[in-house]
Amino acid sequence: MSNYQMIPIYLVVGLVVIIIKGFFWIWATNTILENKGYKENWSIFAFFFGFIAFVFACTEPDVVIEQKKPALTRTIRKARYAKLVPSGFWSCKCGKRYSSNTPSCSCGIYKYEAKRENSETRRNEARVAQEYAEFLRQSKLIRLLEKAEHDNIQRVKEYKSLLDTGAMTIDEFEKRKRVLLDL
Repeated sequence: MSNYQMIPIYLVVGLVVIIIKGFFWIWATNTILENKGYKENWSIFAFFFGFIAFVFACTEPDVVIEQKKPALTRTIRKARYAKLVPSGFWSCKCGKRYSSNTPSCSCGIYKYEAKRENSETRRNEARVAQEYAEFLRQSKLIRLLEKAEHDNIQRVKEYKSLLDTGAMTIDEFEKRKRVLLDL
């Protein structure tokens, strides 16, 4: 075979190698982006530019997902805002304030409706604050119980070392262990 007859074979082999390299860079670039939290697809960029696209993907910052603020924070913010309404004025749920002789808001809410909604909102905010406070008390109690359990296990280990050294009898050890572990 002459060199001219081998040209189509070289072209096909070269094209296959280029396609395989392109798919490798697509996979590598999109994996990096996925691990960083991006939902974008850089396949075309990665296929044609390979290593350059991979480097750009590596230099992209991680996506930071904002955590939702707890309901109590919003409740406190609303309560502070509601306290700023001076006497002789009323506040609509849209946030506008009017003097007490204005019967309705420009958004269409009447004064008596806004006052009723504000009182219901305050009751709901108070309920949410109480639930959150109860949640904090319970989580603190759980932490205290876990700490006490850990402390009791440490004491049993200390008693075991005293038993091993002969400073305590087996009956004393069993009695103290039952008391500490509530057996």
